[in-house]
Amino acid sequence: MHSRIISSVLFLLTLTFSSALGAPKAFAQSDQRTSIMALVGGALNQISDEGLGSGYRGKTTFGFSAGLTAQYKLATFFAIRSGLIYNQRKNAYTTPSNVTATTELNYTYLDVPAYLVLMAGQFSVFGGVSVGFKIGGTPEGGGLLNPSISDKSVITPIQFGVGYTMQNKFEIQMIRETTTLLTTIEQSTSPATPINNLNASAYLVRLGYIF
Repeated sequence: MHSRIISSVLFLLTLTFSSALGAPKAFAQSDQRTSIMALVGGALNQISDEGLGSGYRGKTTFGFSAGLTAQYKLATFFAIRSGLIYNQRKNAYTTPSNVTATTELNYTYLDVPAYLVLMAGQFSVFGGVSVGFKIGGTPEGGGLLNPSISDKSVITPIQFGVGYTMQNKFEIQMIRETTTLLTTIEQSTSPATPINNLNASAYLVRLGYIF
C-alpha cells in the first residue's frame, strides 16, 4: 500500500516540476499554466486524547515548515500541485496524574504532497495526500513511565487547505492535517496499556512567494 502511494506521489512530483521548469518562459508568462512557490510557516500540532487512553492528555505544540511547491494548471479552474516540504511534527502528551510526566515526540520529515487544486479568482481550495519521510528526531522525556516507542519511517497525512493570492506574488495558506504518527507505545510501568496507532492533527499557516 505504502509503496503504491509513494510511487504515485513521486510520479506526480516529477510531472509537476518537469512541467513547471521545462515550459518556455514566454509560455509560462502568457498562459500562466505553471508556477513555483517558496513557502515558510508554522503549525499547531495536537495528539488525539482518544487514541491515548484513560488519563492521558495530548498537548498542543508548535512546529516549523518550509519548502518549495510547483503547480501545473490543467484547466481554467483546475490544477495539480506537488513539492518538497521540510516539516517539524512536534507532539507531546502527559501521563495520568499519579505518575505525571510529559513525553515529547519531536520528529522532522521531508514531505512530498500531491494536491488537486480548485481555483476561483484569488481564492483556491486544495487537498490530497502527502508522503512524509522521517529524517530525524527521537522521543524525549517520559519520566517514570520510560516508554518504548515504535515509530513510522514513512507517514501519509491527509491534508486539506485554502489559499488566498495577493498581487499574483504572495499566497497565504491555511491547512488542516490528520495522520497516524506512531505504531505502538509500550509503557514499562503501570499503567502499562499499549497505545497503538497514535493519531495526530495539525493546523498549518504558510506564506508563499510565487516565482
